[in-house]
Amino acid sequence: MNMKLRTLALLVLLTTGSTFAQEVEKKAPSYLSLKLGTLGGGLEFSHAIASRWALRYNFTYFQYAMNKETKSGNVTTVRDASVRAGGLGVISDFNLSKTNPNFKLAMGAVYQFNRVSDSRAYTYTSSSTTEDLGSLTLTFTAFPVNPYVGFVAGNFRSQKHLQFSFEAGTLFHGRPRVEFTGTGRIQQTAEQVGIVEENVKNYNWFPVGFFNLRYVIF
Repeated sequence: MNMKLRTLALLVLLTTGSTFAQEVEKKAPSYLSLKLGTLGGGLEFSHAIASRWALRYNFTYFQYAMNKETKSGNVTTVRDASVRAGGLGVISDFNLSKTNPNFKLAMGAVYQFNRVSDSRAYTYTSSSTTEDLGSLTLTFTAFPVNPYVGFVAGNFRSQKHLQFSFEAGTLFHGRPRVEFTGTGRIQQTAEQVGIVEENVKNYNWFPVGFFNLRYVIF
């Protein structure tokens, strides 16, 4: 009799566990996503780790460069500027409601490689002479490993394979790192690096926004 009861109890536990696993999969399916936002474009993979929790892994990247020549009086300025954004992220999502998975709180960390650089070379030209005045280069970076918090909203209840979501949050990267260098006659201008650092000391946060087009795998 005891053996029959143990066997029955074991079957009930197995059935309950199977039903729970199916419910987890139903509430938070695995998906691949195309991302587009303030950290550039990229890819993301997400899978469920509990009934109200999912884990995401993503990669994003964006780069822009500009070269421009301007003239003011006898001085010609050649400007080379570049912006790079992106990162590798590990993010956990928590469903804010037990019954509605469309709204999630996101928490995690991003290894970001954001960088802004502006380099300018100056040349003085007159009817009798041409002189290279030198160049100045100003570069902004930040500590690469950043904590992240955000909010996600989308049609996660949809039964379709193709879905979408929006994400808004922020990275905390601390005080920006400033590198100011110069050459030639205007090299001493770069000694004002302390003034630049003071001007950007409060820019500790980087806003993050994404549109995600998701394809449910299973």
